[in-house]
Formats: sequence, structure tokens, C-alpha cells
Amino acid sequence: MDATFKLSQAWYPVFVVGVSDSNHTFHLLAIFISSQQKEEHYTEALCALRRVYMQVVNTPMKVLYVMGDAEDAQWNALQNAFGADNKFTTLMCYFHVAAKVYERTRHLPTETGHLVMRGLQDMHFARDEAHYLETKEKVLSKWGKKLELATFIKYFSKQWLT
Repeated sequence: MDATFKLSQAWYPVFVVGVSDSNHTFHLLAIFISSQQKEEHYTEALCALRRVYMQVVNTPMKVLYVMGDAEDAQWNALQNAFGADNKFTTLMCYFHVAAKVYERTRHLPTETGHLVMRGLQDMHFARDEAHYLETKEKVLSKWGKKLELATFIKYFSKQWLT
């Protein structure tokens, strides 16, 4: 789930909901336009999505992972709409993480920056939690061999892996 304001002259928040498959392809489920970024507006939209899904597929929507901005209204709405009968893991928006990681590594040699971004991508596209944990250890090990990444590894571990 992600929201933007740059799609209309009125600057109403537009938020997109979709799913990603194992081939890393994004499939759009819904686009919502709201007057405000409020928990109740997000909740209403997500509950509508859930109802339509049930009508079309004739089975309840099962949510395992959710990815979005670090916005309380979004996270609370996801819990309101899906939390009663879904135990899901919340993930920070990949593009926000990637942007912050790039900011922290752009001063490094190009090869080192590419190593970091490849590792981030590998973790992002892990098939499941076990694969993610295995990939994370391999990535951190590779990064640890580069002395210039010592400070970055501390930052990354504290900010993104806790």
C-alpha cells in the first residue's frame, strides 16, 4: 500500500493496493482516492476491497505480508480491516528503505554502493522468511568484508533489521 499526492490538481491522496508474486511482478488490486490520509478513510477503503474480493473470489482474502509507508494511519487501518482473522507481517516500503540506504552509501566507491544495493535487493526478494534470514546472513557477511561499510552496517542493523 502506498499513497501519493501528485496525481490530481486537488492534491487528494491516491493510494494503491496490490500484490507481488514470486516472479517479482506487481499486480494492481485497487486504486483509492481519499480526501484525507486518515485511519478511518484507509479502513473504509480496505474493508471495501476485502468485500469485493470475497464477492469475486468467493473466499476470504488472506494477507500474509503488508508493505507500506511508516504511517500510523495506514498500519492501524490494515489491522482494522485484516487483523481479526489474518496474522500478517508488516514490512517497510522497499523504495523508502532503498532511498535511505542510497543516501547513506552514495559517498562510497561505486562498486561498494552496488554491493550494498544488490544485497538489499536480494533480501527484499527472498521467497519466504527462512530464505530471507539465510540471505540476510550472507549479505551481512559480504558487507562485513568491506572495512568502509563498518559504520553503515551498524546503521542498517539498528534502523532496518530490528
